[in-house]
Amino acid sequence: MPSCVASAAVVFGGTEEALWRYRRRAWAWFLLGVGALVGGVVAVGGGWGGKLAAWGAGAGTVVLVVGAGSLVQARRMRVVLSAGPWVACATTGVPAGLGAPRVVLRDPWSGVLWPFTVAAVRQRYGLAAPGPDGVLWWCGDPWRGGVVARPGGESLVWVRPTRTRGRRLKDVRRAEEAGLPGQFEPRQPQPTPDGGPPTLSARVQPPYRRPVFRWITLVGAVLLGLGIAGAEAAEGDPQVDLTVLSEDRQGNCTVTWRDPDSGERREGPYQCDPDRDPLLHDWETGWVVSYGPWKGDLYNSDWQGTPANTVNQVFGLGGLLILGGSAVGGAIRVGIRVAERRAAQGPALWGPSEARPMPEPRSPGPSAGQVPAGGSTAPAEADLSYAAFCAAARRKVVSPAPSDGTRHEADVRTGPWWRVRTLLRTSQLDGVLAGVACLVGAILLGWLGLGPWPALLVLALFGGVQATVSGYRAVVRGLPAVRAVVRAARAPLPVVTPYVLLPEPGDATPVLVLFPAHAQPDSPPEAVLAVCHPGPAGRPWAGLPGPVGEADLRGWLDEGPTVVPWIGGRALWPLHELRDVRIGVPEDREYLAALVGESRDD
Repeated sequence: MPSCVASAAVVFGGTEEALWRYRRRAWAWFLLGVGALVGGVVAVGGGWGGKLAAWGAGAGTVVLVVGAGSLVQARRMRVVLSAGPWVACATTGVPAGLGAPRVVLRDPWSGVLWPFTVAAVRQRYGLAAPGPDGVLWWCGDPWRGGVVARPGGESLVWVRPTRTRGRRLKDVRRAEEAGLPGQFEPRQPQPTPDGGPPTLSARVQPPYRRPVFRWITLVGAVLLGLGIAGAEAAEGDPQVDLTVLSEDRQGNCTVTWRDPDSGERREGPYQCDPDRDPLLHDWETGWVVSYGPWKGDLYNSDWQGTPANTVNQVFGLGGLLILGGSAVGGAIRVGIRVAERRAAQGPALWGPSEARPMPEPRSPGPSAGQVPAGGSTAPAEADLSYAAFCAAARRKVVSPAPSDGTRHEADVRTGPWWRVRTLLRTSQLDGVLAGVACLVGAILLGWLGLGPWPALLVLALFGGVQATVSGYRAVVRGLPAVRAVVRAARAPLPVVTPYVLLPEPGDATPVLVLFPAHAQPDSPPEAVLAVCHPGPAGRPWAGLPGPVGEADLRGWLDEGPTVVPWIGGRALWPLHELRDVRIGVPEDREYLAALVGESRDD
């Protein structure tokens, strides 16, 4: 693993702590899966206990695989983040649809558009969506994949190159239609080690090779799984009594039996045991296949009469052989790739690519960490006037207009608050309702006799725990917070205040910077208020107001103060109380300079 130099992304901002949290979650899932799998295997037995243990072992296997994959992903992130700095790129997102979401990043130097696909679990898809400023930080190799994060480096997501050529071209055309090539150049968070212009097009690893052995392993796993599933299903084949109608000396019989599924009498050939007792000349016993395309086939104890057993054995043994071969081939290929990487990279993993010529920069200029042309490194005084904030907001905020088709939330002034999606999530009552629904559904299905009762027991336990935990959170935090903001939103007298909408530097949370009622171009800000994302999980920034405008503040200044801004007839629900800011206070001035896009280190 390469050493972490000062310009590496892993030691910048909150990246190292975010990577540590990711590894901790991966180890938690891995150990939980190991515990559930071992407990299920040890507790396997007969009756309902054996069935419950089998369910636990199956769930533990899934969790174990997820945890192991997350650990591998964490190590890959560590290697990439230790190889080079963060590069801020203008970005546009592509809707997920049925698959994983995709993003298109623009190289800040060459202007090349790079399409990527998110490689993460569904719960982390939202972390790869660009914020209102349309900027994501990048670190990695565009030919092999890398890590993207929102400004601040506190949410790490692995992305890989979009594989099919048609989809890549489609994503690039969509990004061009969205105006990505014409967006502003973001300020770079870190200098490059060689002092050159920042670029994500540097090829820092050997050429990409298609994961052939990965697909071979998947095929082997599928075949092995089918073989095991067929063998397990054969254990449940029903045994039937046969009436022998005719029989020759070799034991070839014609028999009749009652079909266990339909209850109809059937007649067909059967291989009888010629050495059975003469008293049983008109009676025999057999088994009926209960699964797959051979369902209904009659066979004897030697599996004569159906190809099901042969197919199961071929699938199982073939899957094992394929898995073994892919493991050996994959290990050899990994060794070759490691040797090529060490030979190609040497001690440094970051630098301009010699395999791909880079175009000249379109608009060269000083970036973060570079000395201006005059040679002076003295920090410039940040401009924190109303005009500067308006210019920064129009330059940085890239959000849909309120009339983009997003469904409006209910008006809390004329209806109950639980009809407002954001307030319902804040109150934690949606978790209570989901838990109660699981519990009642499990009880109802059990009363009707539908479904295996071990699974219903697990569903009922899950629903009970979910309802209990969410209910505690609702009583302690959720409902008091909702009551406070609802009372503020229904206050009778609004205060009209100019605002500027900017993203939080750390996590891109939308922040309203408020100014005096009759603000002049040189007026300083008076207060700031962070608000919730108005859109759904897949489009959190949908429904944001314009970057500059006027807000109707409603609330009670003697309580907190708790204030709810109304803009265009829609409420933006606050994340905390209204915070007064003063230019003369160093902490406030530094925070405002970060919001407007300037800092003392510039």
